[in-house]
Amino acid sequence: MKQEVDFPTLKRHVPYAQHQIVDVTFGAAHTDTEIKHILLPPTPEHIDYQVIRQAQAGQVYHDMTGERVPWREGVVRLRSDVANARVTLLLTVSHEKRTLIEAGPASTVPATPSHTHDAADTVSGEFAVARIPDLDGSIITSGEVDEAFIPSLGRPKLPSEIAYEDEANVFTANQAINKTRPELTLLTSGTAKGRIGQHAANRVLLSHNLSFNGSAWQRDDTGAVGAALEVESSDGINFYTAAAGANPATLTRQVRVSRTGQIFERERTVAMGEWTTWTPTWTNVTVGNGDVTARYSHIGKTVHFTLQLIFGSMTAVTGLIGFSPPINNKAASASEVYGVGVAYDATDGSRRPLIIISGSAILMRVQSGEHPAVSTSSVSPITWATGDQLYLRGTYEEA
Repeated sequence: MKQEVDFPTLKRHVPYAQHQIVDVTFGAAHTDTEIKHILLPPTPEHIDYQVIRQAQAGQVYHDMTGERVPWREGVVRLRSDVANARVTLLLTVSHEKRTLIEAGPASTVPATPSHTHDAADTVSGEFAVARIPDLDGSIITSGEVDEAFIPSLGRPKLPSEIAYEDEANVFTANQAINKTRPELTLLTSGTAKGRIGQHAANRVLLSHNLSFNGSAWQRDDTGAVGAALEVESSDGINFYTAAAGANPATLTRQVRVSRTGQIFERERTVAMGEWTTWTPTWTNVTVGNGDVTARYSHIGKTVHFTLQLIFGSMTAVTGLIGFSPPINNKAASASEVYGVGVAYDATDGSRRPLIIISGSAILMRVQSGEHPAVSTSSVSPITWATGDQLYLRGTYEEA
């Protein structure tokens, strides 16, 4: 709402580079009312005010008792000695050379204090409490000052003088939050909140858009995904995600770092990069009393494997050798090579090269690596017998 204000007159009394006009309705008499502004003073206390319009008689003042709550960024606190007073204020940023003295209703305010830019301010009268932001050129004559607050002297603020957004939920250094599920909640904008807390014994959580109510996980914003990083004394570090959807939320553990440094991904039971065994299903091979060693390593969607078969007296090959991979492979053309190997002939000690090609997502086939390539059989690339070995190694992409 545009205010009709005589700015030239104001400038003669209040020198300012920044200003804002605000309409204020006070509450109970002699009670702080928070007034928000957009000015950018060097400190929150460098704000001056002047009543330029009021609906009824009364005095607007700044509480300067020992129990005063200091101003904070973007907010000043003023009082009125009349309940529900409606006034229009001019807020300005204090000039660095200006001296301002404020007092409560009980103080005697000079009728014509000097507030010019060029001359030092001289204020006389009796003040119960005085606030003097700058001593440079200031003079207090006659009367008595019982208590003075002089920021230029650098006195640190006492704990009782520090104002918080919500003092009931602010804790000091080394102070514990003693609750069933202690939690510090952070919210900058929107609905989804960030949290730091302990949702269960020995479990500390850093989360976004996720909270635990004691029995289930809940999203703040059901239209957004959630994520949580959990530190647990015996289990290590876990990273969870939750897709958008109705509550309660279902968490999926994407990564776990064990206490010994092993990394488990995508709910897998074998650590990333660790080697483990698998039991292949053979095609056209009867293992019998042969010895099979099959091992693989899984990292992301990459699978490395080794496979060895030592023939026993009851081991037999009846056609094209095939075996199931440890993890289903991504579909590829029949000409793609997944690995290599050798056929070892125990009779003469010779070795014949082999290649591994894809038969399907659940079958790999072994062919001769010689040119022209021929399929493996009971007599290719060697006549298989006791003591012979089939050794294969390869890498492929998981389906």
